[in-house]
Amino acid sequence: MRVKLEKSVLDYFFELIVKSTYFVNWTELSKSVSCSRWTIKDIKQNKRTLPKKVFEKLLLFIDSNKHDYFLSNAEYLDDFWAIKNRWDKKLTMLRYKLEKKNGLYYLKLRARLCGYLAGDGAIASRPNTSVNSIRYDIKFAPDNLNMAESFNEAFYKLYGRKFNIIKCRTGNNYQLNGSHKVAYFDLTRIAKFGVHNWRVPFDFLKTDPMKVEWLRAFFDCEAYVGKNKIQLQSVNKAGIYDIKFLLDGLGIEVSKIYDYRRKQKNWNINYLLEIRRKTSLKKYLNLIGFNHSYKRYKLELQIAGMAESGRKRHARANLHQNF
Repeated sequence: MRVKLEKSVLDYFFELIVKSTYFVNWTELSKSVSCSRWTIKDIKQNKRTLPKKVFEKLLLFIDSNKHDYFLSNAEYLDDFWAIKNRWDKKLTMLRYKLEKKNGLYYLKLRARLCGYLAGDGAIASRPNTSVNSIRYDIKFAPDNLNMAESFNEAFYKLYGRKFNIIKCRTGNNYQLNGSHKVAYFDLTRIAKFGVHNWRVPFDFLKTDPMKVEWLRAFFDCEAYVGKNKIQLQSVNKAGIYDIKFLLDGLGIEVSKIYDYRRKQKNWNINYLLEIRRKTSLKKYLNLIGFNHSYKRYKLELQIAGMAESGRKRHARANLHQNF
C-alpha cells in the first residue's frame, strides 16, 4: 500500500518535518524511517509516492494536531511493485483498474454479463487439486455467434481478456470456457447464478439502460419467438416473477405466469411468461431487442406480419361498409 499527497500538501508536509525538533538532517531522517535518503529526495520532489509505513513514521515528526489534516488528504494506492508473485501483482493491478470502471458504460457491460450467465452460463469456484489452488470457472454456451461476440466484448472491456469461441460439432452451438478470479468475485457480489438460484439483481440495476441490458442478454438466451408472441420459460419461479416485475416497470405488458407440468413426474414445473400484444412486442423490439440475430429477425417478421394482417382486416372492414 502506498500513499499519495497532492504537491501543495506534500510541500507543507516536508516543511513541517524540517521545522520539527526531531529533524537533524536528511541522512538521519532516512535512517529513522528505514529507507534511503535518495528515496526521501524523490518523494519530496513528488517523483514517487510514499510507502504507507514510511508515511506513518514521518507523521511522528509532526505535531499530532496536524495528523488529521494529512490523513484526510492522503490517497491510498495499491503498491503493485511491492508484490513479488507476478500473478498476485497482475490481479492487484486488475482490481485497481476495475474500481475505476464505474461509469454507466461499464455498469451496462456488467449487467450484460450477469444476464448472459443467468441464462446460458455458469460461474463457480472449485478446488484445483493438481496445483493445490482454487479455480474460478466461467462458462457460457450460446447458440448464436453474435451472442458469443457480445459476451466476449463485454468481458474484454471489463477484465482485459477474451475467451476462445469454440464451435460445437453438432448444432449451431458455441462454448466459451475459462477461469478468472477477479471476474468471479466482481460478478458474484452483484448477482446470484445457477438454474434454480438466479435472480434479477435489482440492487445493482439502478437505471433503465442497465435493466434493458440485463433483459436483452437474458432473453437472448431463454426467450422463444413464436407466432405473435415472445415466450419465456424457466424452472425458477422467483426469477420469472422478477422479470415480470422488471418488464412491468419498463411499461411492457406481459401475460400472467402459467405453470407448465411435464409428463414425467420427476421433472421440475416450468413457469411460462409471454408478451403477446402487438404494441408490447413493438415496444420490446424498440426498447430492448435482441443481440441474437435470428430471434431479432423472427420478431421483426412477426411484427411486420401482424401489421399486414391488421391492414387487411381494416381493408375488408372498409369494403364491407361500402357495400
